[in-house]
Amino acid sequence: KPQNTAEVQKVQLTGEPVPVARCVSTGGRPPAQITWRSDLGGMPNTSQVPGFLSGTVTVTSLWILVPSSQVDGKNVTCKVEHESFEKPQLLTVNLTVYYPPEVSISGYDNNWYLGQNEAILTCDARSNPEPTGYNWSTTMGPLPPFAVAQGAQLLIRPVDKPINTTLICNVTNALGARQAELTVQVKGTEHASASANGHISYSAVSRENSSFQDPQTEGTR
Repeated sequence: KPQNTAEVQKVQLTGEPVPVARCVSTGGRPPAQITWRSDLGGMPNTSQVPGFLSGTVTVTSLWILVPSSQVDGKNVTCKVEHESFEKPQLLTVNLTVYYPPEVSISGYDNNWYLGQNEAILTCDARSNPEPTGYNWSTTMGPLPPFAVAQGAQLLIRPVDKPINTTLICNVTNALGARQAELTVQVKGTEHASASANGHISYSAVSRENSSFQDPQTEGTR
């Protein structure tokens, strides 16, 4: 009876297909049949070599796809069938893709006005490995006095004059740094509606390679 194992192949963003999971069935006579279940796309690459015991065969199957941040943490399943099994053996592999931060800023409703209570903006970052640093600034340089950085959050204190400022959150992990920008306005009087988005700029700006950005992380909250 063949012995079966499955393991993850940890990868970075390559831009081209690479093996992300490996499934091996050793000692089959006849060879085991290996197939894959995946909702992520991809294709198998299966090969056979003689086993340790005469007449047996070791089957190795790789699941190959183009790595992306959406693939990280998802599962694929290796299905091994053999005439000696009462039913197919299913081995699940949790995929690992390392990628730099994908960044957006949330917490702004385009309806900030003079004298309102403190507000909080949050720098939302997805990455693997986890972010190691958050840095807030503006397009003009350091933060103004009304903005206080607290890690991934930015505390906006009440102000006594109108403001139009573009804030930047830069997030770092072991693979690089990425940033998002958000233009905030503090208006003279409270507006009844927060539906107008004409002045909000929500964009993920990369200093290295914009292809790392996930378009789904952009937009208003």
